Amino acid sequence: MSVDSTVIDTVGGERAAVVTTNQATHVGEMFGYPGTGRRFTMRTALIFEFKDGHIASETRLYDFTGLLVQLGVLKAKGR
Repeated sequence: MSVDSTVIDTVGGERAAVVTTNQATHVGEMFGYPGTGRRFTMRTALIFEFKDGHIASETRLYDFTGLLVQLGVLKAKGR
């Protein structure tokens, strides 16, 4: 996993976001699909909200469509 960017709310100081790129190999069952041995890259965004100096909530956004295309589960339309 590598961090691509970090954004901090400097006005209110109550929110931050981190965008990451994650690389792995699909070796075990995932979403009911057996391991394919394929390498994949998936981007994520983690959004944090703070209260009293601590993380109060976290939202995670994943590019599952891109992941499923890379694993061959979904077919991408040609352009």
